[in-house]
Amino acid sequence: MASNFTPDPDEEEAHRLSLARLPAFVLHGSRENVDASRAAALVEESLSQLSQDIANLAAAATVAVSHEDSSGGEDARTASARAARMTCRRVQLSNKSLSEEAAIVVAKALLQLGQDVEHADISDIIAGKHEVEALKVLEIVATSLAAQPLGTINLSDNALGEKGINACRALLSQQPRLHSLFLNNNGLSAAATQAIVSHLTYRTPTCLQVLHFHNNMSGDEGAEALASLLPHCPRLEDLRFSGTRAGRKGSAAFVLVLWEATRRPGESKTEEGKEGERIRGLRKVDLADNLFGGGDGKVAQRLAEALGEQRKLESLNLRDCGLEDEGVRVLLQILSRKCRYLKRLDLSGNDLTADVGGALGRAVGRWKDLTHLHLEENELGNAGAKKLGRYLS
Repeated sequence: MASNFTPDPDEEEAHRLSLARLPAFVLHGSRENVDASRAAALVEESLSQLSQDIANLAAAATVAVSHEDSSGGEDARTASARAARMTCRRVQLSNKSLSEEAAIVVAKALLQLGQDVEHADISDIIAGKHEVEALKVLEIVATSLAAQPLGTINLSDNALGEKGINACRALLSQQPRLHSLFLNNNGLSAAATQAIVSHLTYRTPTCLQVLHFHNNMSGDEGAEALASLLPHCPRLEDLRFSGTRAGRKGSAAFVLVLWEATRRPGESKTEEGKEGERIRGLRKVDLADNLFGGGDGKVAQRLAEALGEQRKLESLNLRDCGLEDEGVRVLLQILSRKCRYLKRLDLSGNDLTADVGGALGRAVGRWKDLTHLHLEENELGNAGAKKLGRYLS
């Protein structure tokens, strides 16, 4: 079952607003198919709006710094220079299904934006296109953005496949500053996942802090492939690996690599030849719809130990992970001692019974910041609810 665990709305809204303040090249309007003539009109509108936004921001900066100058701050010449450096920082093409000709029009505009674009949202830009045209569109757009110092790339909602990932090679393989990558609802296979890892690890360790890989078709082999990226991502703070059709084998492989990457030095080497750092800074983890329970319990134990090293952990989604009572007990025992700042926890759909109610209650009692607890689609019943309730009163 797909996860319905939503991120912290306040944090998401703050992030959205911070991006909205940046000068941006945006193809405005509702979802539509875009041909060359429509693209030309959208580009003209976007460039006009971008120019106006930059002028407004520059004027505001000049006024603000002039005020500082009267109080002994920057002089007017410095303010003018800073204002002149304001250029496009964000590109958003999402929800515009581009024809090949339209992509060429858009790409020409993108190449005129300077070299300061940090955020690229190119989600859902090939909807309904045949493979040959879709691949050309991806290649054209990716190539036009490849030289930008991108920190965020969103390729979600594009039917990519291995060919699509390789069409975006120029975008993915030369981004030393890339810190956030979104690959949700792409239908990615195991081969496509391996291609992603290959492109991202041209230089290690990576700078990735946010990695979202959701609702793909990568299966067990894809889980193993994506797991191989983890030792090269010591800065990870937000990890989403959910809805990927990974079975018990792939889930176990993913957890093993995560456990190794968090509990001992990574296998990758820095340019200076030093051992990589461990993953110790995860704040958000979504591993819904994997299989971590059952068997001899080693997978659940390793998962709990890996997560226990994340002392800043605030949000954890383990919906539909087959943990059962024993797996959740181990998880709660470790996390309640080591992860004191947990705010959101989803253990829905894990075949939990009343027997685990006391352990849940004791853990919840320790998490003073916990605001969201999801336990639906379990078999806790009245007895389990009573055990949990004793610790909530």
